[in-house]
Amino acid sequence: MTVSAPVSNTSVRRKVRPLAALIAAGLLTLTAPGALAAEAAPIAAPRPVQVVKVAPAPAVAERGYTGTVRARIETDMGFRVAGKLATRHVDVGDRVEAGQVLAELDAEDYRLSLQAAEAQVSSASAAATQTAADERRFRQLLKDGHVSQAEYDRRKASADAARETLRAAERQRDLAKNRLDYAVLRADAAGVVTAVTAEAGQVVEVGRPVVSVARTGEVEAVVAIPEGRLADLGTATAEASFWAAPDRRVPVTLRELSPEADPVTRTHTARFTLPAEAGAVLGATATVHLSKPAQPTIRLPRSAVVDFGRGPQVWTVDPAGGRLTPVTVTLGPPAEDEVTVAGDLKPGDLVVAIGAHRLDGSETVRVVEVRP
Repeated sequence: MTVSAPVSNTSVRRKVRPLAALIAAGLLTLTAPGALAAEAAPIAAPRPVQVVKVAPAPAVAERGYTGTVRARIETDMGFRVAGKLATRHVDVGDRVEAGQVLAELDAEDYRLSLQAAEAQVSSASAAATQTAADERRFRQLLKDGHVSQAEYDRRKASADAARETLRAAERQRDLAKNRLDYAVLRADAAGVVTAVTAEAGQVVEVGRPVVSVARTGEVEAVVAIPEGRLADLGTATAEASFWAAPDRRVPVTLRELSPEADPVTRTHTARFTLPAEAGAVLGATATVHLSKPAQPTIRLPRSAVVDFGRGPQVWTVDPAGGRLTPVTVTLGPPAEDEVTVAGDLKPGDLVVAIGAHRLDGSETVRVVEVRP
């Protein structure tokens, strides 16, 4: 039987030390590359950004109302007597002069009435002449004492009645002349024919519009103003533009405002006088612009506004440290490549103009260009 010799503590320590050294060396080998890599990692450079400087601009509140160009005086012309329309001498768009014949009725009946009235005048004139002669003769006989006062009075009354009958007949003749003249429709003033509502052969009644004439001279822009915007008329500056030349505006003056609102649209008709140099054509489309000073506005590029689910916002930059700060804004009406904003922005603030959607607020930036 063989007995093994006991192991001494000294020999055990000699075996453990090399093992610990190997383990420590392995750990050093595993951790050294990472530590060295961490020490060698470069610090991220600030991202370059282009900013725009906030500068509120004076604003003008403007509203436009579209209407048409009309003559200040436009007359619907009709006959003062009834009859059958025989001839119409004008069409829409024709220019007419004062006194020019526009249309005529079949006036045969009115000529016959005039002839009958003239015959009545001739008869009444003969009777008045006869009774006047009798009155003079009986006046002399009364002076000579050959007739009584009563007989003379009867002769005088007959003469007076015949004279009044003649006067009445003459008035009837004058009315017949007027009716014959009214069978011809003439222009009251120079203008342009804007509408024709009757054709030859139609029977028209008294006063029915046959031709509409817009007088030349003063023209107006006629628009409808909502009830809630009537207050603007007292303080706003009014200008007019035309569809044919939208970039050209002319100053206009409010001449007339309807006191009552239209029962259907609930708007008030406003008429603005156009200057002669406007060269407005009747019937053209015109827009009246009412503008007045408003609060200064801030306009930023569209690319400066971002939305990460918390509403529209912009990034402001601290020029000293390059730190980013989100500022919530309210969007106004857009204009081409810009947008109007309102929020906690002050004049002189620097707002990131391009690439705002790539920023998260945790990094620093470096301003490379400041846009006005």
